[in-house]
Parts: sequence; C-alpha cells; structure tokens
Amino acid sequence: SAFYENFSDWVEEQSQAGNLPELPKGMEAQELKVLSSGYLFDGSMSNARYQIQLQLKYYKEARREA
Repeated sequence: SAFYENFSDWVEEQSQAGNLPELPKGMEAQELKVLSSGYLFDGSMSNARYQIQLQLKYYKEARREA
C-alpha cells in the first residue's frame, strides 16, 4: 500500500527527469506512466502476488523499404 504509492511517485519523478529505460537502436523512450496503483492480483493462504500497471510511450523509427 504505502510501498506502491511511493513507487508510483518515484516512477513519475524518474519520467519527468528523463531517467527512462534504454531501448534498442532506432527506439527512444519518451514517457513512463503509472496506469494503476498496486493491487492484489493473486492471493492464497500462504502467498500473495501484487501487480502494478505501467505505460511506456516511445518513438520508433520507421522502417525504410528498398
């Protein structure tokens, strides 16, 4: 709960600062955004799995056909 709120804030700060993932040649990351806060995805008596959804906007060079 508090972890996911802090993580969401951190992701937004990194995106605004331009600290984005490195992508393969011909691609450039432009923005990273949190789409949903952390939520329980799968819970059982002994384990729990939480999930957070992110969106990465990126530019990709068009392929040139010969």
